[in-house]
Amino acid sequence: MALKIVKYKHYGQKMSGGENPSEVNDLFYWSFFELSNGKIISSLLIETFIKNKKKFNDLSCHYTECYSFGDDFYVWLDKTFSDEERSLEDPTKDVVDLVEAFFRKNIEKNKGHATEIIEL
Repeated sequence: MALKIVKYKHYGQKMSGGENPSEVNDLFYWSFFELSNGKIISSLLIETFIKNKKKFNDLSCHYTECYSFGDDFYVWLDKTFSDEERSLEDPTKDVVDLVEAFFRKNIEKNKGHATEIIEL
């Protein structure tokens, strides 16, 4: 059976950063995906703006075992510093491709807006 996404939640932009935001500014967007094998993926989109023009757009994916759908984002973020969470394996290319394609098609155009938990 092919792996698929069965549920997701997008939190929207949760952080921003940059030493001098008028020169370089990063925006950070997080989403979570439950796969049909029961594993949960966290995805982080980082958009980098230089002099207010978007220059970079990077989406990364990681397994997480400390997230439950409905969690407060910052409670989850605090839990990610544990040794157990940091030692999780990286997702395979197939998993990353699945999540990235789904994100680009279904979330990216409205990335500034958080969603409820959406079951597919």
